[in-house]
Amino acid sequence: GTPMYMVIKEILNQVCKDIFVIDKSFNFTIFKNRRFRGGEKDCLFILSISCTDKDTAHRKGCWFVNKVDVGEEKLYYWVK
Repeated sequence: GTPMYMVIKEILNQVCKDIFVIDKSFNFTIFKNRRFRGGEKDCLFILSISCTDKDTAHRKGCWFVNKVDVGEEKLYYWVK
């Protein structure tokens, strides 16, 4: 079968593509987390949502973690 982490990445990718169809300003990239160590708060992938400013980034990040279901995977975000 397909490894679970690849399923999660594909679900995340499809969700982001679906959002982009509705909101063309939703620019995203999915990176493999090179610092993954398997801890409780470690993530296999990092979703980068590009925004014009920190307020917009915060709004989109907050919306994403509260509204998007990617299975049992926990979602965390920070604004940089």
